[in-house]
Amino acid sequence: LMFILWLLFLVLSLPQFWQMMWGFRKWWIVYGLTYATRWSIFRFVIPQKVVTDDGSVLRRRVWDLVFPTLTLLNFVLGATSGVIRSVVIAPYLLIHFFRIDITYL
Repeated sequence: LMFILWLLFLVLSLPQFWQMMWGFRKWWIVYGLTYATRWSIFRFVIPQKVVTDDGSVLRRRVWDLVFPTLTLLNFVLGATSGVIRSVVIAPYLLIHFFRIDITYL
């Protein structure tokens, strides 16, 4: 645990890490805005304007446009979340799978 904390603080103290994050700032902003847009559409627009509480569709033409768009958006955000999750968990897995004092068999 101490090694992981040390490694985390080491990476966070490197100027190269922050330069890389600054280079990706447009992508972080796009991802955040996309996530906020999807959340607000699912939270406010669809329940009030498009469907009822029992699931029947009020505006079919709007639903014909909204459903494929939101399906594609959900797929893209899910795939991006999976990639980010894999990148975050990879160092943890490398540290634990290459230990020689324990075995997973």
